[in-house]
Amino acid sequence: MAFVIRLPFVVANGVHKASGTTNLFNKSKAGGIGFDTADSTELKYNQAGTVRTICNLDGTQTLTNKTFTTPTITGALNSDTKFCTTQFDAVTGTTGVTLTNVVGLTGFSVVASGVYRFQIFINGVATANCGHKIGLKLTTTTLTSANYGAQALLASTTAYTQGTTATDQMSLHAATTATLGVHIRGRLVINAAGTIAVQAAQNAAHADTTSVYVGSWATFTRVS
Repeated sequence: MAFVIRLPFVVANGVHKASGTTNLFNKSKAGGIGFDTADSTELKYNQAGTVRTICNLDGTQTLTNKTFTTPTITGALNSDTKFCTTQFDAVTGTTGVTLTNVVGLTGFSVVASGVYRFQIFINGVATANCGHKIGLKLTTTTLTSANYGAQALLASTTAYTQGTTATDQMSLHAATTATLGVHIRGRLVINAAGTIAVQAAQNAAHADTTSVYVGSWATFTRVS
């Protein structure tokens, strides 16, 4: 004996309709998903008795009747790394002891109330007559607080200094020593948004050259 099952029929908590529109829905609640089988072009869902289109399947996808809330930022947001692209040389008679932007290490954007971790690695030389001075230029940016440490790479040892100055062109490192490079790490809490640039100069005016080499780099990472 052969058995014939004719639609519609009940499957678990849903109903399958054989023609027109196929609906899968929860019988105990006014909600479910609908597949438009008349022309196979739409995917819909039933929200409390109101049928809404999720997407159109004819090649153009649509998303309607959705509300996107403002995301909550809790983790690392962005990291911006830049490299020195033109060698910086400071001697008496040029920039000397005046802090000047290092080409390539400018335009780091920061937002109000953001907290940033930063690293700066200066690869370059200075003699014991002039040394290195490294600072940050703040353009419209103001800081709530800052803390940082600088490790100067000397010929046969290192020297470490730290600071908390949070004003424009604050000195991250300043020493009249024969230097092969400087590694600076720190944190900035931003008050007003703007941009930051890494600057360099001689620490003491002299005919010797203080240099920042191409490839020196800086990274600013927003962490909250």
